[in-house]
Amino acid sequence: DDGSTFAPSKKSAGNVVVTQDAVSDSGNFYLVGALLQDANGGVSRSTDKGETFEAFHIDELKAPARYGAFKGDTWYLTAGQWPQTQDASSKFTKRLHRSGKFDLSASASDGDDDATPTDWMAQIVKTTDGGETWTSVFEDEGNFYLNGIDCLDEDTCVAVGESDADSPSPGSRIFTTVDGGATWNLSLLVSDPQESLMNVVFRSPDEIWAVGGNVSNRKFTGRIWSSTNWKDDQPEWADVGGVDDAWFVDVSPSTSGEEAWALAMTLQSTSSIFHYG
Repeated sequence: DDGSTFAPSKKSAGNVVVTQDAVSDSGNFYLVGALLQDANGGVSRSTDKGETFEAFHIDELKAPARYGAFKGDTWYLTAGQWPQTQDASSKFTKRLHRSGKFDLSASASDGDDDATPTDWMAQIVKTTDGGETWTSVFEDEGNFYLNGIDCLDEDTCVAVGESDADSPSPGSRIFTTVDGGATWNLSLLVSDPQESLMNVVFRSPDEIWAVGGNVSNRKFTGRIWSSTNWKDDQPEWADVGGVDDAWFVDVSPSTSGEEAWALAMTLQSTSSIFHYG
């Protein structure tokens, strides 16, 4: 009823423990993340407006499921992991979604002493039959992990990833595919360990927006990257502006694309919603 009331779902089969992403498509709801029976998790789907959810366990996942994109019976999930320490509380990290807090006395990661390159993992899995069977269509070990993904149709998708100074290839990156995930093109690489990309959307069939930010000198700078020629051999990405003291974690354009709303976090762990247009 347009957000007037909300009701809990109490009949979930294979309860979701950690939900990284919640997506709606064609009247269905999808939750992506860890499942009660599986740390790497998968996706849960509701076809009755959230009353019940059916869990899909994905054996092909090599890292925890994070974000998803859904077009009919064709679904894509990103997965990823990053280096961990035995005592994570003793380490400073610049990534809010890794540590959940910031140490304002530092401006860069102290690094993970026991981290190895193989601790980084990025993967995309795909199904074309509504979750019955899955294939892994993208994998990278040792360099970064993946965050958000969006698809224009069953074959055209964009995904974003990142890694920090612990990686042999630090920075944020954008990948695109136009052939259903058979090939993924590295469309943008910002080789700065302070850069982050959290999510990505098609603002229109021709334009992609990717959101994140930069964390340096004890401050946030939110960013929105845009490209209208992302299909070209040498795509161009422009930083179309952002905000200081906030870090974009999601963006939602209007149907017309003339307006947009972005969710952001601050160093003080407060939330803000920004309006564009």
